[in-house]
Amino acid sequence: MAPAKEYLRQIRQEQIEIHALTSACIRWELSASAPAIRYDIPRVQTSPKDHLSQAAWDYLELSATVKDRIKALSIRKTNTIYMVGNMREPIQRAVIELYYLALRKDGQLMRFEDVAKTLHYQTDSVKKIHGQALRGFYEANKEEIDTWIREKDAQK
Repeated sequence: MAPAKEYLRQIRQEQIEIHALTSACIRWELSASAPAIRYDIPRVQTSPKDHLSQAAWDYLELSATVKDRIKALSIRKTNTIYMVGNMREPIQRAVIELYYLALRKDGQLMRFEDVAKTLHYQTDSVKKIHGQALRGFYEANKEEIDTWIREKDAQK
């Protein structure tokens, strides 16, 4: 069960990090559209360094990083959806998909309470099913998960 949870948690963590980076891009875009230059006050140049160009370059790098990570996450989520399809129990598949792969309408990850509401179950029941689902996910995908763990450990 622990390897399955670790495998799936990595996806959740990547989604959290991408959401934070995307928010940073949006904040940068909003700050870049700051009010126009005022010409009714004296202009004083305090530094010969071009801060705007550096900020634009930083934004482009961040934006490219976000796109690359979204692409990699999309591939990993697609593979995980196929892996979830190998599971026997439909309710366990639903809990894994909703908790680890789905997003709420506000773009945040689902919590157990959200999964319970979606499936019309009690939160405690969803947590119990989640434990069973992790075992089922691992049993159905033991080779793939063990390979992923070995590759991850080899990178350390």
